[in-house]
Amino acid sequence: MQRHLILIYAIAIVVGVIAARVEYLNAAAGRYLPRTISTDAGKWRTTFLNEERWRRFYGPLDESGEPAARALTAAEQQQMQSDSARISANDRLRDWVGSAGLLQYLLLPALVFITLAAIAARPTRQGVAMLAPVAAVIVFAFASLWYREYFSSLGW
Repeated sequence: MQRHLILIYAIAIVVGVIAARVEYLNAAAGRYLPRTISTDAGKWRTTFLNEERWRRFYGPLDESGEPAARALTAAEQQQMQSDSARISANDRLRDWVGSAGLLQYLLLPALVFITLAAIAARPTRQGVAMLAPVAAVIVFAFASLWYREYFSSLGW
């Protein structure tokens, strides 16, 4: 039973870390997931944002509509850094959801199965109490996986 408990807790830690990291990165990316904007359908696009790209897409424009050649003001510098941080977080979120987030679809059902099997093998109060934290992780990870729609958010 000791080995099974160690395995269950190890998988629960991995599952919990994956779900917590998705939630953290999603908050840093401006609550990108779940994708609810109808015009935001399709493939999840990410990009590297440097000053040249920021000027082209978000920055000040001259009279002809081209990026202004002047130096950025302090407010524009701050806005560029904010936009860059948000887009960078979005990129990290996409990478995490596309790798570990998809692994969650395998790990979470496996964790549910082995946890239920462990409870069935030792249906005592002590056995159930030892697995209560795992059950909390399962609920948290399942809620994150279902509500954030990891797989469908990738737009494959």
